[in-house]
Amino acid sequence: RGLETDQKLGSTIVAPFPYRLAMRGILTLFLGLLLLPAAALGQAPAYFAQWGGYGTTNGNFRDPYDVAVVPGFIYVVDSFNHRVQKLDSNGFFVLKWGSQGTANGQFQQDLSVAVDPSGNVYVSDNSNHRIQKFTSGGVFLLKWGTQGTAAGQFQFPRGLAVDAASNVYV
Repeated sequence: RGLETDQKLGSTIVAPFPYRLAMRGILTLFLGLLLLPAAALGQAPAYFAQWGGYGTTNGNFRDPYDVAVVPGFIYVVDSFNHRVQKLDSNGFFVLKWGSQGTANGQFQQDLSVAVDPSGNVYVSDNSNHRIQKFTSGGVFLLKWGTQGTAAGQFQFPRGLAVDAASNVYV
């Protein structure tokens, strides 16, 4: 259990939970979490749909690490593809942004995502030790953070939340 085969390299690796998630579809997990209270009451959860698979094309993922859901859309951070994908509520690809690197709008690995009440998208860029902010259309707005332990610095930030007043928690 917990082992996956890297099809390109033919090697067996210990895969993090999100990698296995890509193989089964993101929506399946998301809806399962929504329906968990029904299951706790003795009712079987209903299966609706799933989407996404392993890959680099639009709507596919290589280690989807986190999701943020807002009315009408789902944002998925695709860690090994170094990008954010925006899907509509039916799972259809809308747009993507990002690539590997250290420049504005580029990412490294292990990304988290949150959306503020205005629709701005925040992405924790783990290996670059920073947070980046984008419009809902993927336009870069700003970034903050450097590697370190002082105020405003991060050591591989994971996990991100935004409250109703648009305060960002890392």
